[in-house]
Amino acid sequence: MPYEDLARLFAAAPRLFATSPLYGRLGAVVAADERLLAIAAEARPGQVPTNLLFAAVHYLLLRDPSHELAAWYPTTGAERAPERDPGPAFTDFCLGRRAELVALMRGRLVQTNVVKRATALRLGLAAVARMTERSEGIEGAAPTSRPSEGPLTDEPVTLIEVGCSAGLLLRFDEYRHDLGGRTWGRPASPVEIRTRWRGAGPAPDLGPLPAIADRVGIDLHPVDVTDPDERLWLRALIWPENRAQADLQDAALRVVAADPPRTVAGDVVEVLPRVVADVPAGTPVVVFHAATRLHVAEDRRARFDEVIAAVGRTHRLFHLSLEGAPEFDLLCFAVRLRHGDGAERLLALADGHVEWIAGPEDGPPREDD
Repeated sequence: MPYEDLARLFAAAPRLFATSPLYGRLGAVVAADERLLAIAAEARPGQVPTNLLFAAVHYLLLRDPSHELAAWYPTTGAERAPERDPGPAFTDFCLGRRAELVALMRGRLVQTNVVKRATALRLGLAAVARMTERSEGIEGAAPTSRPSEGPLTDEPVTLIEVGCSAGLLLRFDEYRHDLGGRTWGRPASPVEIRTRWRGAGPAPDLGPLPAIADRVGIDLHPVDVTDPDERLWLRALIWPENRAQADLQDAALRVVAADPPRTVAGDVVEVLPRVVADVPAGTPVVVFHAATRLHVAEDRRARFDEVIAAVGRTHRLFHLSLEGAPEFDLLCFAVRLRHGDGAERLLALADGHVEWIAGPEDGPPREDD
């Protein structure tokens, strides 16, 4: 990426990292310094340089908080950040640890496991249940009263997540979900996901769900939830001020470590056809990805879309995604669902971390909402 484009990206940090005042300030520091932009430019194609550079710095500080820069990071034990500008300390740290940062930029991935995105997956799967053949909830049919957690169909689906990282979202049904004053999932779960409903009408139903025959994750580098260093990298990807998000991730990691879902390493273009080949032909397959397509190199995105669409040639494909929706707002994400080669349905809008969800007709909330 040209330095001019990188500079514009980092200059937008106050908006891109709205819940991290520190990253908002540091974005301007990087944007104005070609030496720092040169480090950011080492990110591999498809990786977001802002997120990756800030995570790499955070990771090194979590491993060794002896540099003065650690005073601005609450995750290193700092009780109160200094009043002075963190820019000089950040610049000194980056230049002094340049070789390590470059290695991280070239070798690591932005593999966030934002646990609240599990609510978007559950919302989409509830819609899949209502669309699945033999379901009394199929569109146009009269609804039938069912237990809130029971499947609407006796036809199980295979769930495949592309870009699964540590697989935390694949265990979505092990969590308790709270949306719009209603709850779904396991009442006593140590993972409690609270998401604000910001729509004008009632919140969508997050159940019942289809029965799940199998679940598998695909990732370039699946994260081993039992490896302390891998877990430290996941922690570094969370912005320093977002302690609640980090606590939620820790709780989910403990749940998933007790029963990790199956994961397959490799590029989705090569791996997805092999995974699907093991699924009985003609059965329902849900392919899900959340904030993954934006990390695919631009010249490979068409192939990414094609390999998912190809699943529909041999199976009943439900393509479910939570990806950016710049047509609504720069920071807005959309939950979308497509059945086979049919029209794509917009199920809901959300922010990137699914702190809020709104109906498709509501549009993104105003900043003062």
